[in-house]
Amino acid sequence: MAAGTEKLSEKMVHPAVKPLSDLIGTWKGEGEGFFPTISSFNYSEELQFTHSPNKPVIAYSQKTWNLKSGQPMHSESGYWRPKPDGTIEVVIAQSTGLVEVQKGTYDMKEGVVKLKSELVGNASKVKEITRVFKVENCELSYAVEMATSLTDLQPHLTASLKKQALGCHLITGDITTYTTSQAHFLTNVCVCLHFTRSMILNVNCKIKLYFCNNTRFRFPIFHLL
Repeated sequence: MAAGTEKLSEKMVHPAVKPLSDLIGTWKGEGEGFFPTISSFNYSEELQFTHSPNKPVIAYSQKTWNLKSGQPMHSESGYWRPKPDGTIEVVIAQSTGLVEVQKGTYDMKEGVVKLKSELVGNASKVKEITRVFKVENCELSYAVEMATSLTDLQPHLTASLKKQALGCHLITGDITTYTTSQAHFLTNVCVCLHFTRSMILNVNCKIKLYFCNNTRFRFPIFHLL
């Protein structure tokens, strides 16, 4: 499935969640773990952000697997509660029994969410956890740092994930013939077009452009505004 941007209709997003709506969806990719007290490791990951329109909160879940064997490794879930002033509260429960209460800030113009633990519960050694998420060029990356009773705060996890589009439609006709009503089906799906940028700008409807890269192609992804 092509990596891309899935944009929810404004009617489907609570006003408090709207600034973070680009996160909503499923992201998949790979990451790396390291720390002075353990051997380094690699993993595959699926991360999901989901949202109920009547709630000012985003549900978060994450699962990882051993990159070679495919065996499950780690999972966690929780809730993100953004505030209108650009602050955010996050609670996360890990499969290890560890619980995090985090606070931080978000700036989606820069595509960045920064979190720092206020409380790390049910953990005998872990004292502090920070998380930084960044959305850029259709990719979600994050970095996790951790401090323990034996170590100062230092890098622990990094990963890069691509959003899994709701759908991918290839338009093979003349792009200039697609009117607003004809293109209505594009509202909640990712659309991959093999056309030039100038041709896309001639579409008879308001669109927002995303230019995404992968290893073989450079192609535009857009959605209706």
